Amino acid sequence: VSLDIREEYKKIDIDGYNSFGSAGMWSRIAGRSRTFANIMSNRGCRGKCSFCSVSYFMKPGVRSRAAQDILDEILHLYHKYNVRHIEWLDDDLLGNKERSLELFNKLSALNLDLTWSTNHFVLAHSISGELAKAMVESGCVMIGFGVETGNEQRMKSLGKRISKQIVRDAVTILKKNHPQVMVATAWIFGFPNETFGELFDTFNFAKELKVDWCANSVLQPFPGTGMYKELRKLGDERASG
Repeated sequence: VSLDIREEYKKIDIDGYNSFGSAGMWSRIAGRSRTFANIMSNRGCRGKCSFCSVSYFMKPGVRSRAAQDILDEILHLYHKYNVRHIEWLDDDLLGNKERSLELFNKLSALNLDLTWSTNHFVLAHSISGELAKAMVESGCVMIGFGVETGNEQRMKSLGKRISKQIVRDAVTILKKNHPQVMVATAWIFGFPNETFGELFDTFNFAKELKVDWCANSVLQPFPGTGMYKELRKLGDERASG
C-alpha cells in the first residue's frame, strides 16, 4: 500500500504532546529530551489468537505500507519536527519479512540519530539472526514477544503460532547477539479453567527466559473473539455483557 501522510502531521502538536507522558513506557528509554512520534507501517496481524480482537476488526491478513513511504515519513519527522525516537504502533510489525528487512536496512543506511521501540509486541517466530541484526542497526532499543502462557497445550488452544522453543530461540538471538536491547514478554492470567499447574508453568517459563521486563495482565475477553464466545458458553461473568 502506498500512503503518504506527511502533510497530516501539521495537524498534530508534536512538541506539545512530548511534554506530557509518553507513547508507551518504552518511548522514554532513550531519555525525556528525545522527541518521540508514532508510526504505523502495517495494519492487521498474521496471528489468530482466540483472545485477540485484531483479526476481528482488521480482518485476516497484513496490509503493509511501502518501505519508501515509511522512510519518507520518518525523514519528515526527523528533520521538520526533530523527532529522535519512533514508537511503532503495528499489530504485527514484522508481518512482511521482505518489507521489514528492506525498511530496517534502508533506515540503518541513513545513519540517523534515531531509536525505536514497539508498543505492540511481535510474533516470536518472525525473529531470525538476519532480521534481528537489521532491527538493532536501525535503532531498536526494545522488542517484546507476546507469549501469554508457559503451558504448551494452552498455547495450542489459544491459536498461538509459537512453541516454548520458538520463544527461547528468539530471546536467545537477542540476548546473545544484542544484549543492549531491552527484551520483554507479555503474559495473560485467567484463561478458562486455568489450573494452578498452568500458572506455575507460566511463572517458571518467565523465570527461565530471564528477560528485562514482564508485562502481566488478567484476561479481558473482547466481544467477537473466540475467547469471548468460549467464556460465554461457560457462563463466565466476564462475558455476560
